Amino acid sequence: MFNTNQRLKIILAVICFFAFSAPVFASSVKASDFALEDLEGKTVRLSDYKGKNVILFFWSTWCPYCVREMRKLKNDYKKIISDNFELLAVNAGEKLSTVARFLKNNPVDFQVLLDSDMMVSFDYGVMGLPTFLIINKEGNIVFVDYRFPAEYKDYVQKKYNNE
Repeated sequence: MFNTNQRLKIILAVICFFAFSAPVFASSVKASDFALEDLEGKTVRLSDYKGKNVILFFWSTWCPYCVREMRKLKNDYKKIISDNFELLAVNAGEKLSTVARFLKNNPVDFQVLLDSDMMVSFDYGVMGLPTFLIINKEGNIVFVDYRFPAEYKDYVQKKYNNE
């Protein structure tokens, strides 16, 4: 139906559409719990972070926007955790070997989880990469966007009066 070049253009158009979309705010949507493995095979659950603000970063190694956001997060990670947030980078749809190879060349300090079958991505309605979600201490999703917001603390403090 479509040749490879046409498919690539369609995929890039969809990514660009999502990359420049406006953020979505959902102050009363409860985040569903999940269990994913990290790179060492340890199971990590969202419920392990109950009572904490959590940033979920859905990404992949092939996505140039994801790689750019990954660099920003790497640079800002110490500030993010000092602001009482946890950061979980959820790789969407790739094998452990692919992710491990990428991280060997691009090491990060934050936790990387594998969503190889993309079931968690599907459950969270991820439609494009990168996707950021902010979950407040009460377990509500208060922010969804394709870029990391500089004012991330505001989404759980001022806008929703949670602190």
